[in-house]
Order: sequence, then C-alpha cells, then structure tokens
Amino acid sequence: MGEGNLSQQRAVSLLQEATGLIRKYPGSSNDASSAQVASPNVISQSESHATTYIIWQHCQYDCVDPIPLGLESNLIVNSQLKSSSEKDETTRARNARLRLKPVNGERVGAWMASAGDGNPWLKVDFKSNATVRGITTQGRYDEPEWVTSYEVSYSIDGVTFDTYEENGQVKVFSANFDSNSTVKQYLDPPIFARYIRLHSKQWSGSCALRAEFHGCYEGCENATSLGMENGAILHSQVTASSTANFRNSPPLARLNLQKTSTYEGGWLAGGNDLYPWLQVDFLQYAKVTAIITQGLQTTTANFVHKFTVSYGNNNENFQEYEEFGIVKVFTANYDMETTVKQRLTRVIYARFIRLKPTQWELATAGMRAELVGCYV
Repeated sequence: MGEGNLSQQRAVSLLQEATGLIRKYPGSSNDASSAQVASPNVISQSESHATTYIIWQHCQYDCVDPIPLGLESNLIVNSQLKSSSEKDETTRARNARLRLKPVNGERVGAWMASAGDGNPWLKVDFKSNATVRGITTQGRYDEPEWVTSYEVSYSIDGVTFDTYEENGQVKVFSANFDSNSTVKQYLDPPIFARYIRLHSKQWSGSCALRAEFHGCYEGCENATSLGMENGAILHSQVTASSTANFRNSPPLARLNLQKTSTYEGGWLAGGNDLYPWLQVDFLQYAKVTAIITQGLQTTTANFVHKFTVSYGNNNENFQEYEEFGIVKVFTANYDMETTVKQRLTRVIYARFIRLKPTQWELATAGMRAELVGCYV
C-alpha cells in the first residue's frame, strides 16, 4: 500500500470519527484505501476495489429536534411494517407499536416472532428517507415476554442492508427488562435510510416487541415549485381521468394560468366523471413537500373544495397518501383565484402523483395546481 493510499485511509478515518457521515457499501474489498476523500455527496470508488464509500451531505443528518416517526401515532401505517415471522394472526408486525394494548381475540400487545425463528427481525419502511437518532423499545403488554438485546440494520433501497456499527464493531443494543417499561437508545452517528430492521438477539419468554423510532423525515433543503406554473412540466406530462372539452384540457391545470379567447384558465373534468383525477408524471423521481391549488378561471365559480392524493412509481400502481393510518383529505379552495397551500406531514417520493377531487363547486371538478418540492 503506497503512502498516498495511507494518507487517504487516514483521512477517511478522521472524517468518520469527526462526523459519522461516511457509509461503506461493501463489495470484494474492505480496504479503506479504496475510497477517495471527496467533497460532500460525491461517490468515489477505486478502479481496483469494489468497496464504495459515500460521504453524505451533512444536511441529511441535520435533525436538531428529533420527533417520533410514527409507530405509536399510526403515521406509519400497517403496510409499512414487515417481520421475519409471526407466531399467529394476533401477533403480526403491525402490533409492534409503542404502548399498544391488546384487543381480545384480535391482537396481543406486541409483535411476536414464531417460536422456530432463530433470527427474528422487524422491518419498517418509512416510505421516504429519514434520519433516525433514537429507538425506544417495550415488551409485550402485561405479559412476561420481551426482547433483552437487538442489533440494527438499515437500507436506502430495501435490498442491501448495512449493519449498524460503533467503532468498527457491530453494535448490540440493550433492550428491556420487563413488559411495560420503555428503554430508549440513542444513535451516534445517526442512521440515514428509508428502511430499518431491528434484529432481536436475546429475549425473555418469547421474542415480543413494541417500538418507536425518533428522528426526522427527509425533506428538501431548498423546496421550490416543480414546474406547473412556469412550464418546466410539459403539457405531455399532465393527464387526467377526463376533460370537459379542449378549452379545459389537463395541461391547462397550471397555477395562475389566465383564460384567453381560446381556452379557460384551468382543467375541468368531464360532466359524468364521478371520480376525477389530475395526474403529473415528473419523468424522474421527485420529493413533494406541499401542494398548492386554485380554482378554474372561467365565467362561473368553479373550484374544488376537497381532494385526496395518490402516488406511484409507474402509471398503474398507485398508493393513497395517508396520515395516522387513514387517507388524508385535504382542504382546497373556496373561490376561483385564491391559492391554498397544503404541506405534507410526510414527504411523497415518487415519479407520478394524482390529485383526486372528492368535493367541488357546481357540477364538475375544475382546478389549477402547483407541486412543491425537489427533483432527485
């Protein structure tokens, strides 16, 4: 190993000790000399080794005031929870919520792995990247069953998981000593990931767990309009379930668009469309942090009162935006011209997004809109 490589290795080590911002993606080599010291957010890899180091932007770890990420509150919905196994239908992963109590015949007060599972784990998909600074655990409600120690792994893509380490060693966290006491463990450095797994290593009675994660969901450092108003989103990227006529076509659903002699200012759904939607294809992944709506500029007062949102990564499979376990219904407009901005509690990360009016003025739904966030 040459002197230059030694100095690179030392630099990488110093950066990791100082900031915790380096994450290693193992390949055929674990040699830190394969990384180059680079400016933030640069991925570097030597020609002779497969190990890649990513030096994350510091903003990804800026989470000054961590909050519960949503297990206890149900902001994290049941479909976001998976596990290696379940003892039976009453012990599913969806029970792994801090302070959850049992419901007779429906659920016990914890997630419980099957007795034959030698390496049980609980996985959470945050649906967008999050900084995790703490983990709180709890045993099974009012029963002598709890996890006493666990390890943590995490992933950006849900395929490759890294095990959380401290000082180059896999970190084994102490968990619980009874059923109902909560034990909080702090992560230093924090984890930045979309997926996280808790791997139970030891337990008393049975592997039974309730949990909460503390941190911040990733937003956009400089959120801005994504292109409806300024035309960066092209006409071909905007479609809808229906349209009343060419004067109200979907590409006209642009914030502050003014009517002309040729077209009206906004999109108007067809008269028989009971479940209208307006869709934008970003052509790449985007984070959406807020939605601005406005009524249709026409001769009559036409605007949407309420709408829901769905999103997806292709043009066929869409997921409803939920908050606290239920589909979020957003309040929209009360006249044609006033703009109403709704901020999302949880960032949407997707290529496609649909605004779905559920209540509107007059006979058909009409609107203009802008999406706020950043492209990734």
